[in-house]
Amino acid sequence: MKKLLLIITIILSVSVSTDAKWWIFGKSATGVSVKYLYINNIPADEAGGNIKIFKETLPPGGAVKIAGKAATGKGGVGAVRLTLDNKSSWQDVKFADNGTFEHSFTPETGKAYTLFIEITDTAGKTK
Repeated sequence: MKKLLLIITIILSVSVSTDAKWWIFGKSATGVSVKYLYINNIPADEAGGNIKIFKETLPPGGAVKIAGKAATGKGGVGAVRLTLDNKSSWQDVKFADNGTFEHSFTPETGKAYTLFIEITDTAGKTK
């Protein structure tokens, strides 16, 4: 009986300590990220997180253009979404097979926008 209990304990300790992350949906080691992001041709990473756009600098029609490229490790880009209202509502963004995406909107004068972009790869991993 003691040998059987010892064998069961060894089997349980080995099975618990193994790394079984491969089966968890969306938890692969490969990264999902935004490779680059421009807001009206201003690189977002160089702007330090805050970009001020003045009405006088907008193109005819007054639209703000958000352009970027999603990157995934394995697989491809499955979805790109963005929000301009601090995650209250999300909009699907069209993207190309290579991960590039573009979205335009006309801002209201004097209003601040908080932009979040969500990338999901074809395996379901989201960032």
